[in-house]
Amino acid sequence: MFDIERSYHAQGKRYIIGIDEVGRGPLAGDVVAAAVCVDFDKINEEAHDLGLIEGIKDSKKLSAKKRQVLAGKIKEAAVDFSIAGASAQTIDKINILQATILSMEKALVDLEEKLKKKNIVADLVLVDSVKIKSHIETVSLDKGDDKCYSIACASILAKVYRDEVLCKKYEEDYPGYGFLKHKGYGTKAHREALLKHGPCPIHRQSFLKNMKKWEDEAKRIGDLGEKKAEAYLKDEGYEILERNFIFHGEGEIDLIAKKDFYLVFVEVKQRKNANYGYGAEAVDEIKQKKIKKAAEYYYHFVNKEDLQPRFDVIEIYSETEDLNHFIDAFQ
Repeated sequence: MFDIERSYHAQGKRYIIGIDEVGRGPLAGDVVAAAVCVDFDKINEEAHDLGLIEGIKDSKKLSAKKRQVLAGKIKEAAVDFSIAGASAQTIDKINILQATILSMEKALVDLEEKLKKKNIVADLVLVDSVKIKSHIETVSLDKGDDKCYSIACASILAKVYRDEVLCKKYEEDYPGYGFLKHKGYGTKAHREALLKHGPCPIHRQSFLKNMKKWEDEAKRIGDLGEKKAEAYLKDEGYEILERNFIFHGEGEIDLIAKKDFYLVFVEVKQRKNANYGYGAEAVDEIKQKKIKKAAEYYYHFVNKEDLQPRFDVIEIYSETEDLNHFIDAFQ
């Protein structure tokens, strides 16, 4: 991890800046870069005291808790550091690679200003993967966050800032997407939230070209789940009256059935497993309100029988073939 910087230090390079970014892959949020200046004169190999922080490595190979601890140590030990980013709108406008370069160059310029106030001029800049413009000698290293101490430090600071600061703000500003959990990456839970709520202002429009594919896949899975639920209800003695009843585009009911004295409005949720939450949990207050609105119309204007209305939820897990039927679920 220190060999590359040791070789440069042997050539007289004392102040070395490492730069790395995080957030190139997510569907939402900023791409973030950090620049960290390390004083390699602290190395004292004869005393076997490197003066460096133990445990520094590529941020992707560290737990969130470990990253937070190391980030605090990096901020204390570094000569100085800077963090900069590029928004989703900038990413859409100039593409993710150029936005990454822009955020790196912004972080570097800001760090240089901080160093200038300390009468320090950096001797070398090491950058992970991409090439940036600078008047300082700059070296781009493939997988630099796995090879260089300074770049790994930058990787950790950028990751902690994006995950713990920015994503917390995203969660507060745009609840319902789960940004604190998936950090904007295209997980199943995030894709489902996108299909449910649509994109929000921090989503990268240029990254959402597969939404139609997700919609088609969600519809296919949903149709399969509804067929399973329908077969189950028939086996339980229910008579199916309607499938996918839509009320003026404002609310939809997957299945409407009757049994005994009940007119049953059924919401069906099929998932692969419960890793991202239970299916029934997705039928939140907003979803219930829409279902009730459609059910009210059906009950008063379509239903011809004197039946007691009831709202049920059926969740199905394809991985285990489990089916759970929650009777009178909205109570």
